[in-house]
Amino acid sequence: MKLGFQKRKRYTISKEFENEFYKLDYIHNYILDTMNHIPRYVYGKPKQSKRLIKEYMLKNEYDEYFTEEINNDFCEGFGCAVDLIFNEFLNDIHEKYDLLKIEENT
Repeated sequence: MKLGFQKRKRYTISKEFENEFYKLDYIHNYILDTMNHIPRYVYGKPKQSKRLIKEYMLKNEYDEYFTEEINNDFCEGFGCAVDLIFNEFLNDIHEKYDLLKIEENT
């Protein structure tokens, strides 16, 4: 199949966009997967939440000193911080998706 210059250029550009969408989709799924492995504070289950957050922190090499005094307020703050950070990442990815769609259509 022999493509003229314009068709080859259009084909190359569409392949580049396809690759960018694939990368963004991979990053989006990776962030969601990572987010699902970080414990959160679950209302109505404070003991379980504290235990899971403490285990997570110890697994990530935090000192015992930091994990001894974990309370409900800390767990709620931990959950809020996780949500805020990951939502910022996801918002950035959605903005890049939108920009790519606009560029692809022009």
